[in-house]
Amino acid sequence: ALDEVNRILIRQPNYICGVIEKMKLQLCSQDWDQCNEVSLRALSIDSQCLEAFRYQILELLCRDGRYTEVIILH
Repeated sequence: ALDEVNRILIRQPNYICGVIEKMKLQLCSQDWDQCNEVSLRALSIDSQCLEAFRYQILELLCRDGRYTEVIILH
């Protein structure tokens, strides 16, 4: 599935739905670093992308345990 999403993003790099799908796939494979990079990419395309904010919050909570930073983001 990730290969297909990558093929789509090669043709349309600013296709936000494809970027969000890639974030989901990276999270499912527990590749936190790539998920973070893709969420930053989504935010560079759409600075109000709620899915990207959600993935950043998940990373702060689940991977890093930085609860106070999540409160600041809220």
